[in-house]
Amino acid sequence: MEKPRIRIGSIAYMIEQFIADRNQPGARNIGLSHFYTLRTVQRSPIGAALLKEVRPVDYLNHAKMRKAAGVTPQTISHDIMYLSGAIKYGVEILEVPGAELAYAAYRKSVPQLKKEQLIGKSMPRDRRPTQGELDRLLAHFAIPPKKPRKNIIPMVPVVKFSYLAGRRISETCRI
Repeated sequence: MEKPRIRIGSIAYMIEQFIADRNQPGARNIGLSHFYTLRTVQRSPIGAALLKEVRPVDYLNHAKMRKAAGVTPQTISHDIMYLSGAIKYGVEILEVPGAELAYAAYRKSVPQLKKEQLIGKSMPRDRRPTQGELDRLLAHFAIPPKKPRKNIIPMVPVVKFSYLAGRRISETCRI
């Protein structure tokens, strides 16, 4: 599959520069969620905008478009946050021409994004799995796999620990 052409000086180009720089040996790589979010933004209408021509309304329109597609304010917040991080990196480290204008437009747009509730914080969890849900999970993971594998994750203890600790899967995996 051929990569789409990216116009030099656009937000999509800035994102491409950011990703390429973060993939250099010795650099801190970005996570998969961060990577795919930036790729989504690259393909969106705001990605085609030139850095020097971006206005606060472009960020608002991006958020409204995402909300119309059924995306939650928390996810839109990630879009905007990751995009601003790439642009700020372009301003401070890569010194990309026009990036400072795009970053200033981002900073102006944030209060309105919050006011219109287009971006927001994640909702706190308000429940734990029921005993029936937990029993079904444990029963599922107690069944040995049909094809033996070299690496087997002991999911029954992992599920029990996760239930008691109340951690997200990424937090459990880091331990």
